[in-house]
Amino acid sequence: MVKFEEKWILCLGGSKSKVTLINSIKKNGFKCCIIDKNKKPFSKNLADLFVNQSIINANQIYDILEKIGIQNKTVLIFAYVSLMEGQFTASKISQMLDIPYCSKDILKLSWNKVELKKKCKNLGIPTPDYVINENDKLKKFLVQTKKIISKPKIGGIGSNSVFMFDSLNISKISNKENVFFEEYLGDELYSYQALKVKGKFVFEFVLRKHIRYNSFTI
Repeated sequence: MVKFEEKWILCLGGSKSKVTLINSIKKNGFKCCIIDKNKKPFSKNLADLFVNQSIINANQIYDILEKIGIQNKTVLIFAYVSLMEGQFTASKISQMLDIPYCSKDILKLSWNKVELKKKCKNLGIPTPDYVINENDKLKKFLVQTKKIISKPKIGGIGSNSVFMFDSLNISKISNKENVFFEEYLGDELYSYQALKVKGKFVFEFVLRKHIRYNSFTI
């Protein structure tokens, strides 16, 4: 009988947002290792292995994987985190392990949301209309679209930095220099996330977003 060789997937960070991801990893027959500087992250008990380590030090993480003996059994790294440095860590370790990774240039582009929208438009990928922070353009834009969403130009921590505005609360917009405004499409907002390796979707899931009670935060 051929002995089954364990395959591991690393998950940088163990917050509550990782639950769906970790369940999907294990459902697909992989072992899951969570790495987090927090000693008791929300998803810790869901993992097969937990490593108490900062996610921004690639060399230290690699040394730990080598010491544990799973570096050659690691096939994928998820950096589903709000720190660009954490995503750089995943890129660097992936290169060290010779497994699929995103380059720094691609990661930087994904963090610069305005440049990413321009790139999508040039490639013919549909994306909602947007304006930067010019007051006159913003007022006209709101008249045309009825509802708009503000997003940080660079980075952002999930949807905590995303807000919805209409004609009633437009005056509450602040910090215009660091955000851009996007057309709000439809009555519901969804986030589609997936990983495609060698032409095959390995993971897919859809998250529904909602307006928090008594707030305009999405």
